[in-house]
Amino acid sequence: HALCLFTACLVLPTTASAIEPSAMERLGASVFRIEAHDRYGRVNSGSAVMVAAHTLVTNCHVVLNARDIGVTGATGRASARVVRAHAERDLCLLDAPGLEGAAVTLGNTTEGRAGETISAAGYPAGATLTWSHGTIEGLFTVHGAGRVVQGSAFFNPGASGGGLFGGDGRLIGILTFKLRVGGPYHFAVPAEWIASLMQDASATAAAYTGKHFWQYTDQRQPLFLRAASLSAKGDCVALNVLASQRLTREPGNAEALLMVEHAQRCNAPAPNQRPLVEQLFVALRH
Repeated sequence: HALCLFTACLVLPTTASAIEPSAMERLGASVFRIEAHDRYGRVNSGSAVMVAAHTLVTNCHVVLNARDIGVTGATGRASARVVRAHAERDLCLLDAPGLEGAAVTLGNTTEGRAGETISAAGYPAGATLTWSHGTIEGLFTVHGAGRVVQGSAFFNPGASGGGLFGGDGRLIGILTFKLRVGGPYHFAVPAEWIASLMQDASATAAAYTGKHFWQYTDQRQPLFLRAASLSAKGDCVALNVLASQRLTREPGNAEALLMVEHAQRCNAPAPNQRPLVEQLFVALRH
């Protein structure tokens, strides 16, 4: 997969500004750039968010095979190491002794609704901290508590591990992957998964090398990702079939109803804009 990232201070044009500038400056100090060096001298760039004293959360695919991890932000620079991980959820906790900064406040996705404003922050390769604003397009259950957030707040190559914030400034997700075709197909794993990882002493660092849920292409692939792929390709017939089948199995389910709504809005793109299925999902690492 190709991989992607984000920045403070540069605010991109948008129709929805979820967070006041003063809050953006404060929260931006809690978002850090990651440079993960492997044993061959290659460097992967990503982002991370401070969730406790000298403790950061990022995507496991950012630090995969890292030999040395450097963390840099508005409050300084430090070395870090992976201390806890959940590979399938693509979340890793880092310990960065001596790193200063204020921890963000964790929100939740259970109270979220489609249409609410959100803001995404992270470090794109070679750039400073960048903010992007948009709205929640959907919330989807994958592993118990918490819901994966689909939003229109976009991120660029290098954004993995950046923060997705609600209008109240609380962290509701970690920027993780998007559809290659762009549009409102940007996904963040939920804050509830962060809280769970912080409490799970059994989630050892050795556990971060497995496959992530968004990488599945077989029967384990979440239905909302299958629907997003069909929508992005403009395969409205297949999307309508999938939505109808789910609604029949789960009448009244909010996620099934949302899938039907997306199917009804489906419009096929121009032929030269149709990507291959295997090219659709990309992580946000540079």
